[in-house]
Amino acid sequence: MEKFKNEYSYLIHLLKSILNGTQPEEKPDNLSYEKLLDHAIRHSVANIAYYAVEKLNKKPNSDINKKWAEYRDRAIVKDLTQTLEFDAITQAFENENIRFLALKGIFLKDMYPQRDMRLMADIDLLIDQNNMDKANKIMLSLGYEPETTSDKDHDAYFKQPMMNVEVHRQLFGQENESFSLMFSDPWKNTLEITDGVLNLTDNWFFLYLFAHLDKHLNNGGTGIRTIMDIYVYLQHKENSLDWEFIYSQLAKVGKAQVCRDVIALSKIWFGDSPSSEKYDEFARFILSSGTYGTRLNSNLNKHKRMGTFRFVIHRIFPPLYIMQMVFPFLKKVPFLFPLMWPVRLIYRGLFRGKKIIHEIKYIKKNK
Repeated sequence: MEKFKNEYSYLIHLLKSILNGTQPEEKPDNLSYEKLLDHAIRHSVANIAYYAVEKLNKKPNSDINKKWAEYRDRAIVKDLTQTLEFDAITQAFENENIRFLALKGIFLKDMYPQRDMRLMADIDLLIDQNNMDKANKIMLSLGYEPETTSDKDHDAYFKQPMMNVEVHRQLFGQENESFSLMFSDPWKNTLEITDGVLNLTDNWFFLYLFAHLDKHLNNGGTGIRTIMDIYVYLQHKENSLDWEFIYSQLAKVGKAQVCRDVIALSKIWFGDSPSSEKYDEFARFILSSGTYGTRLNSNLNKHKRMGTFRFVIHRIFPPLYIMQMVFPFLKKVPFLFPLMWPVRLIYRGLFRGKKIIHEIKYIKKNK
């Protein structure tokens, strides 16, 4: 009988049972379903965990069960929506002869037992720098609205009710100098999936998966889902990867041991490897971090880097390049862009007010 010290250890057991196709053990009476669901939500794994909860004999009370089921159902709807939107974007880019590199989640989904089990906060695409303006016109024509989370490395877009897309100029900015050099020319390490749609080769896909995890590990932490991604990818690719090449690349930037530790933790949590004091401590850090890569955490990290005053000014009075995405006519008359700040504020207050309030509360709670 597996022993569960707390709700986190039981949550990981539920996820492990789904990834490996086994029957989960019943929840110990001293653990709380309410806390269990809270942890699952915080790490963006509530949807996949519910598939395990459904297999239990002793299920949560009706209120918690209904709430939990809604996370699974919303994930199914979101997966279908993202798939349709990805196809539409792919077709639109293909029509304009824009090649793009699709990143992480869109391909990882196919490695999970079901695609909807792997939540995807947004669709990430890398395109050539000289196609950014053309891509912006396409996204606007598809009904997307530019987001203020855009920066020099990527343009972010939102479309009601749930679509977030980030179009990247580069995979890593200068603040991640080690990985920005490693991935300075990612196109040479790709293969074409369909016309104009590229994916990284297996070794480089793993390197990028780890690099993205490490970036967040050093910038406010990462969560259960990123460790789960590592385990799922290794389930499918571990024996075919060139580990000598992978570790030689990571050794150049001093990250080889961190990668070994991440892999070890993934196999402790979701495989059958024994833990140790070292990995227990590493696990505690991961579990206290919450999901990485969400828009809320992105803004939270910006707040931490910039400080409250600069962050608020940046959000209320975004720079010209962001305003030009919201109001394309400003590219012809850029001197008018300060006049559009109040227009943007009114629009966002009317149509995005709840999201803004939620973001403020989240930052106050986690700063």
